[in-house]
Amino acid sequence: MERWDRLVAYSYSNTSNSTYSLPVQTYLFLTSIPVTAEHNLNITSADLLSEFPDSNNQPSLSISPLAYTFLNNYVDTAIPDYGGVEDTILYPILGSGIGANNHVVIYEIMQAIGLESMALTYAYTYDQTLYEEISTRDIKRTRKNIRLLCDWLGSNDSYQYLVEWFRNVELSLGYLENQIDLLVNGLSIRTDDGSEY
Repeated sequence: MERWDRLVAYSYSNTSNSTYSLPVQTYLFLTSIPVTAEHNLNITSADLLSEFPDSNNQPSLSISPLAYTFLNNYVDTAIPDYGGVEDTILYPILGSGIGANNHVVIYEIMQAIGLESMALTYAYTYDQTLYEEISTRDIKRTRKNIRLLCDWLGSNDSYQYLVEWFRNVELSLGYLENQIDLLVNGLSIRTDDGSEY
């Protein structure tokens, strides 16, 4: 999982008081996500349609229970680390200026993908008690959002270089989707129809 950790780089300081630290860029990136109490991105239908005109082929605006818990219980109480982290997916995103260039919806979808990815990484690496909040439906939804985002990025010359980054994240999520049930040692995760395995 070394490659995965580099893509969504963060650090966890397991000291006596179990402080959780995030690179300051990552902390600001995640804490500025506009998530409603209903676990949705605060994006209007009109704004979403402006970037994804096909109403039958749009990203989901839902945030998973795992990501919502991670955001509120871990990210919001994290200690920003000003030491800096190299080789993180945030540098090309922030350097693109995509949020400031009238593509706020795209930027917020990127933020949601980053949140979902980091929440899964945290559960996988540090806190298996969070497995009960993981569902295959949520992982599949995030992977579909990445594919739709990559289609948008690929059609915009200024942002095509970001496609490879997000394709790698999507591959890593696929790995977790296929492997996480083998790592829970008998615990089950929810499937699309609500059943467990």
